[in-house]
Order: sequence, then C-alpha cells, then structure tokens
Amino acid sequence: MAFDQQGDILRDEGRLADALKLYRDSLDIRMRLTRKDPGNTDWLRDLAVSYDRVGDVLRQQGQLTDALRSLREHLSHSRLSLGRSCKFLALADEQVGHQ
Repeated sequence: MAFDQQGDILRDEGRLADALKLYRDSLDIRMRLTRKDPGNTDWLRDLAVSYDRVGDVLRQQGQLTDALRSLREHLSHSRLSLGRSCKFLALADEQVGHQ
C-alpha cells in the first residue's frame, strides 16, 4: 500500500510523527476492509503489518504503552491469519516479549 511505502521513507528519514500518520491511515483502511470480510486472510495479514508498523514507530517515540498495545494487536491478527506455526509469529512473540 502506498501509505506504507511513504511511511517507511519518512520513518527512515527520522520523521516519525509524519510516518505514524501514514501508518495509521493505512491501518484505518485495512480495518475497514477486514470488517467487511473478516475471513480474508490477506487482509488480516495486512492489518497485522499495519499494527506492527504503528507499534514500531510508537516504540521509537517512547510511547511504550501504546506501542505494546499495537504490537499485541499485531500478534493477535498474525495468529488469525497465519496460524501458530508461522515463523513470522515467532518474531512477533519475541517483539512483544521485549516490551
């Protein structure tokens, strides 16, 4: 999604507030899509990615409580879309465990 790519560039430039806005815009779109079709595993996976990006920026900004909440949502949606055996889930578990 274009918002994510632009957000990645802004994040890499250190413009965290601007990146966060784009990531949240992307998250909002993906939440609406997922509500329309909750069984769509692609949308669930994309939603999980959005939560991860938001959580990562919040962590970098020092907003640890909100970051943890977002990373937990990432983990929850990853479990729904990918299942417990997915290697990406292990990475998400590790991220949440370090908070």
